[in-house]
Amino acid sequence: MNYQVICWNFTAAYGLASKMKIIPILESIMNIGVSLVFLKVFHFGINGVILGTIFSTILTVGWQTPFIIFKYGFKQKFLDFFIVYIKDVCSMIIVFGIGWQLSSLFLNRVHAVTTLFINGVLALLIGGIIPVIFYCKSAVFKSLVHRLTNN
Repeated sequence: MNYQVICWNFTAAYGLASKMKIIPILESIMNIGVSLVFLKVFHFGINGVILGTIFSTILTVGWQTPFIIFKYGFKQKFLDFFIVYIKDVCSMIIVFGIGWQLSSLFLNRVHAVTTLFINGVLALLIGGIIPVIFYCKSAVFKSLVHRLTNN
């Protein structure tokens, strides 16, 4: 959603709405298709519909809107953004997967409040460690570390 909000602002600023007419149609078709696969094939229920929405957004709006903005608004190569975007998506998938696996170890084994606490700690640790691994060499990360350590 953070990417989408920023993209909406640039779309409005550059007047690119006419170039994006087809994107919502593609997203809705993909959303229905992927949601039905998760619902009927994998029997995920409502979680499948939610996953279908997430996947359709990532696979359509997540890259098409920035592509149009970079091509027609910035007049720059999209590849630089796309590499960062893929890195972000992979980081998110890894964090989600590890968190899911670790939290499933504690479900129904301890008291609900304890489970909530353990899952919170896991989310903070995993959500903090994996992005550091992914971005420790980036200029933005180095700048952030420099700001935090020198102020």
